Formats: sequence, structure tokens, C-alpha cells
Amino acid sequence: AMQINLFTNRKTNTQSVMKASISLAVAAMLLTASLAVPAAAQKQVPFKGSLQGHEMDTPQGGPPPTTVIADGSATGIATHVGQFSFSYQLTVTLANGTATGSAQLITANGDSIFTTITGIK
Repeated sequence: AMQINLFTNRKTNTQSVMKASISLAVAAMLLTASLAVPAAAQKQVPFKGSLQGHEMDTPQGGPPPTTVIADGSATGIATHVGQFSFSYQLTVTLANGTATGSAQLITANGDSIFTTITGIK
């Protein structure tokens, strides 16, 4: 299980929430991509790449806010897929540090991977 600390001294750290939501989304997509390989494919190959994008975080509830809606998108390049676009939508519950949402990776040739995301603190 991935551990992400969203709180510092019981106060919401917005930068940590943003990093956590991106980390959750990217980790989920990479895990999905690695599981999407047919079972017959036994040879492991490295998967490397980079991406750059932006995220809009919208506090909800409160005050103080009880959740943050994270809506992000990025573009990048990676081995085996070339150029790609990546988008995600997450709801982060601030009280317990959990997140749920979905993400999609679309490659240059139009292939896509869609996944749901559940993250726990």
C-alpha cells in the first residue's frame, strides 16, 4: 500500500494534497498499464517516461473544507507508448486522507487505458 501523508500538525497542506493526488493517479495508471500486458508475455521490459501538466484543486464543504476535488491533465512521452495525454479526477477526503476517482491515459495512436482510483492514507 502506498502511504501518502496529507497533513502537517492537523492543518491541510495544499502542496501535499496536490502531490498526493498526482502520485495516486500516476501510480494507478502505471499499475494498470503493467497489468494490461497479456498473461502470456513473460518478458519484463522497463517503462520510463516523463510528464508535465497542471491540476486545479477546489475545496468543498466547510468551512473548513472537508474535501478537495482535484482535476488534472498532463502530456508526456514514455517508452512503449510514445507521446500520451493523461487526465484524472479525484475527490480527496481531508479528514482521513483517502481519495477516490478515475484517470485516463491516451496514446498518440488513440489507444487508451481507463482506471478507477482508490487511495488510502
